[in-house]
Amino acid sequence: MDLVGPAMNRLVGDYILGPRIGSGSFAVVWRSRHRISGLEVAIKEIDQTQLSPKVRDNLIKEITILRTIHHPNIIRLFEAIETNDRIYLVLEYCGGGDLAAYIHRYGRVSESIARHFMRQLAAGLQVLQEKNLIHRDLKPQNLLLETTSATPLMKIGDFGFARSLTPLQLADTLCGSPYYMAPEIIQSQKYDAKADLWSVGAILYQLVVGKPPFDGNSQLQLFQNILASTELHFPSKILKELHPDCVDLCRSLLRRNPDERLTFKAFFNHDFVRDNNRSVVNIERFHSHQSESSMVNQLVGSASEKVSQAHSEYHVEKGHVLVNSHFPFFSRFRFISSNSKMPFVIQLLI
Repeated sequence: MDLVGPAMNRLVGDYILGPRIGSGSFAVVWRSRHRISGLEVAIKEIDQTQLSPKVRDNLIKEITILRTIHHPNIIRLFEAIETNDRIYLVLEYCGGGDLAAYIHRYGRVSESIARHFMRQLAAGLQVLQEKNLIHRDLKPQNLLLETTSATPLMKIGDFGFARSLTPLQLADTLCGSPYYMAPEIIQSQKYDAKADLWSVGAILYQLVVGKPPFDGNSQLQLFQNILASTELHFPSKILKELHPDCVDLCRSLLRRNPDERLTFKAFFNHDFVRDNNRSVVNIERFHSHQSESSMVNQLVGSASEKVSQAHSEYHVEKGHVLVNSHFPFFSRFRFISSNSKMPFVIQLLI
């Protein structure tokens, strides 16, 4: 899109647009500030002429959802400004990058830090549950960090695939990101909010192991590995170091059958998430060998793309806020499993 130049002296509403910090196929994100209060924000400038009807519908849903939520663990939408051909989303600015960059910077983290992030993710998901919302694209790239500290405040971002889903409803649209996509979505089955819990399990596993729980040389092989798994595997050396509560939470969340998967209530109350008495390491000391300046450079650079580089077509360049992580325009694929008990067909919907 033709939104790549500098934002010198541009004014959108009461906001002065600063440097560009991210871009996508039809959006650019500017680091900006309120001209009176000086509040730093991120403004996502969207070219309406480039939006398909479905993407526009998703955008309207995203705006509607974010306008109803004010919680420290969910990205804040301050306002939406519409012109003839542009929509500007004025969003909370997160200077710490995202969790993908954090993981790439440090590799696997201590259980203390993993618990720190899981508690915040649980707090945000509890709000979504209360509002009967399903996110459908939880992944480290969509978890934004407020600062570059070792234990930053984390916020759920990018609600482009989110939708309202009451306990009696089921969704059927294939959406999300391959490494974190629940088996029922891969199989084009109807699904409920428990699909988000699979993604949570994949994120927790990546935090404590240093890589996603499933991989493959292609998207097809990745999906086949996910669907063929009957028991979550941990590297033997790492398994010896992990507390049983952590292992249990990972395995309970990454159950292929959603009926056997942990419930939201059980996740919120799991011992690993709630345990305040377990001895914890000094988190600052855990990262003491890393310099602050080096961490800043890494977080705001391109490191967040490394985790999903094998499937880079699903990751859109971004800076401190999410630009557009929707799927590109797909053809239809038919994946045939070698296991006759587990045939699956994927219809990629746009």
